[in-house]
Amino acid sequence: MNNIQSIQKIIVKDHPQFTDATFQLNEEGWDNLVLIANEEVVFRVPRNKVSREQLLVEHCFLPEIAKISPLPVPEVQYLSQQNGLYAGYQMISGVPFERHILETCNTAQRKQSAVCLGRFLSCLHQFSYEEHENGLYTIRRQNRQAWLDLQAEVLRKAGKMLNESDRNEIEVLFDFILNDIDFDSLPKCLIHGDFSSDHILFDERQMCISGVIDFGDIMLGDPAYDISGILLCYGREFLDQVLMYYEPLLDADFMLRVEKFYVPKVPLHRLLYGIDQGDEEIIYLSSNF
Repeated sequence: MNNIQSIQKIIVKDHPQFTDATFQLNEEGWDNLVLIANEEVVFRVPRNKVSREQLLVEHCFLPEIAKISPLPVPEVQYLSQQNGLYAGYQMISGVPFERHILETCNTAQRKQSAVCLGRFLSCLHQFSYEEHENGLYTIRRQNRQAWLDLQAEVLRKAGKMLNESDRNEIEVLFDFILNDIDFDSLPKCLIHGDFSSDHILFDERQMCISGVIDFGDIMLGDPAYDISGILLCYGREFLDQVLMYYEPLLDADFMLRVEKFYVPKVPLHRLLYGIDQGDEEIIYLSSNF
């Protein structure tokens, strides 16, 4: 019996109503596997210890985020009796809001999508997280040391495949965030941490955004980090539309951090994932900085 079958048995034992359920497995996530029961309930299963801890942090914050969010977010209904083994919620309908879908929207639909995303990020980034920290779980905090660690990991794991030009580009990239920006002095807020098209759902019948999912990277961090996901996935024109409905004030270096660090560093994460998974295709596709 493999690990997924074991967890499926635990889910059924904890929640007998799923005894006769049909489970579908989705292994695409980097941090979590997904089991979908009867095409209705999503069970996220962490791949590692860090992801298990993050699942518990999600469970702490999501009920409060749901109260203020203008968009549906997962509301955990089934939680493992073994800390962080799995969490289940009613599936939010919709498909990933990929760029090609945005391009099929008319002017009114594009504006409504921008309004939804701008208002959602406004609510999330202005969320008063302090009163909801319960002391049981530690929410991650984005800091300068995290970028030092990322730079060291890239050079350690990918060093042999980098040429001199690659190394220079990486040095310039990290020099900006480590030396040109006083990162630890930046105001921090609650951020999604992986605000990409994969985690924004779109209802193709109603032609509107239907929800935001996968808060597995939720942390206290730079709000520009979430904004960078919109630029990366949809381009500058749509980002400018979203920012029209984004309430927090942007500091002087906000867009510089988006354009000079957060967006350019994305291939490095993919490269590290490819190396960890031994996936030559991902490594090849991520090698162009």
